[in-house]
Amino acid sequence: MLWGTFQIRLDGNAGEAEVEGLPDGPLEVRVGSVTVLPEAKRFGYRFQHWNAEADGSGEPFAANAETDADALQALLQDPTGTLTLYAQWTLCYDMEVPVCSPGSVTFEADSTTGEVRVAPGSSAEGAIRSHMAAPVALDSLACEGLPARSGSGLELEALFGPGSASQVRFTASFGDAPSAPKASLCAGGSASLAGLTIPAAAAADAPGELAVAYGLELDEGLPIPTLREAAPVARLVYTVNLPLQP
Repeated sequence: MLWGTFQIRLDGNAGEAEVEGLPDGPLEVRVGSVTVLPEAKRFGYRFQHWNAEADGSGEPFAANAETDADALQALLQDPTGTLTLYAQWTLCYDMEVPVCSPGSVTFEADSTTGEVRVAPGSSAEGAIRSHMAAPVALDSLACEGLPARSGSGLELEALFGPGSASQVRFTASFGDAPSAPKASLCAGGSASLAGLTIPAAAAADAPGELAVAYGLELDEGLPIPTLREAAPVARLVYTVNLPLQP
């Protein structure tokens, strides 16, 4: 070590996760000068600053800005020792909930047999995707009946008849297994999704995914209307528990 210098060790403060932008070894800093600390990078997190304490309770120092070397050295008990600074991170929230192509599901029913099927050009299968570096827990799923296009009541009851909203159920099955959890909701209903989790993303181009398939169930004997075009009747709304900031 040169006379009138001290060292700074930069700690990525990310456990075993990969952190980019860290120097290969300690930085040599000359007393009485200014130094520029580099900015670290970590998948799924935004860099905040360097801190004299791992939990962020110490004095902060910005990256890519001139920092007084004497202010750094003042934190050392041994003026010629090594100062460790810890990266501080903010978790980035980035999700797609849910994703189906083309973004909505259209069903059609056979008025003779009562069979319900997915309309051509529509997909009932997709995935809830997360680009976050931490798992995301699902909380609940709610079904909102959409207003009738005529302006009075629900579109469901305008199509199927008064009081029919309880005879039409929208379903969502989660996961690929035959025994996948399934929610079945009438308009205005909700269901708990406790225990279902969207995995953390493995990389920027490898999001965490939870498969979901949508369906429609009608009570036996419910009259099926004849329509010239698809009518929007309901919206499914997810509630998730976002992970806390580290």
